[in-house]
Amino acid sequence: MFRLQIQLDNEISISQQLFEQIQFAIASRHYTPGQRLPSTRQLAQQLNIHRNTVSRVYQLLETQGLVELKQGSGIYVKNPAKQLNYVNQSISETIDNLLKEGFNLNEIKEQFTQQIDYRLACLETIIVTTPESDLEAGELICQELTTVLNREIQLISLEKLATYLRKKTLATVITSRYFLQQITEILKYIPSSLLIVDIYNFHKELAIIKQLPTGIYLGLVSLSKGTLDIAEKIIKSVRGEEIIIISAQSKQQEKLNRLVKSSQIIISDRPSSKYLESALAITREELRSFPRLIWIENYISQDSLEFLQKLFP
Repeated sequence: MFRLQIQLDNEISISQQLFEQIQFAIASRHYTPGQRLPSTRQLAQQLNIHRNTVSRVYQLLETQGLVELKQGSGIYVKNPAKQLNYVNQSISETIDNLLKEGFNLNEIKEQFTQQIDYRLACLETIIVTTPESDLEAGELICQELTTVLNREIQLISLEKLATYLRKKTLATVITSRYFLQQITEILKYIPSSLLIVDIYNFHKELAIIKQLPTGIYLGLVSLSKGTLDIAEKIIKSVRGEEIIIISAQSKQQEKLNRLVKSSQIIISDRPSSKYLESALAITREELRSFPRLIWIENYISQDSLEFLQKLFP
């Protein structure tokens, strides 16, 4: 179970620590859709922080589309599956309205069938999208999905997505839950199919990090700058300044070489392996000892990968 922790003497603000941890917990399904979060009072007492801080964080999570407030009940992780009830109700109301306008059921069925065929056609083109500032996260998703689905997948930045889709609207768009709010706004008036993938929960790696001795040098390597930023904040929230974190994007060769020479343990995503192995070869004669390497095999959660395999047989 993912445990929220706040470091009061951390350079990262308390609200930012809390927001980053809950956002990560939702994106990696430590907190599952429909799960009730602690009340502001409960969480404030648990973490020994001000209740207003928790309220601000919950409000921000709500604006990001990650949680929802149920009056008199509490804060819940937003559950996309609940939209099915709304869809069923909407379809029923649409059929009733069309019947009132004089259409018969066969005519309505034909229109619905055409729309379903249209949506199925969207599956022929798969697009992965992330912000331009972290296009490498999209590269991680693309590499995994290309291998798992054995299909051609395009990577297009969020900033360019609307322009592309207006020219070719038959597409399925895939992104991480981290970018849910941005992609929802973009696709609001563009008919495309949207799939949100959950990221790997890093449960094993977090367990290792919690047990590391104080003062150890921990290297973090990834293609994605955004992934590194999130990882640093989560680790600092858990361990504070007890361990020294060094991070580098895998394509930053000089910075990666320095990381390899300084780190005692290195955690890296698998797509960075060729860059990391190159850095180890370059710096081998300068190494006092060979760092322990921990490889993260997946960026996307296993549940999301299995779901996509069923959707794209």
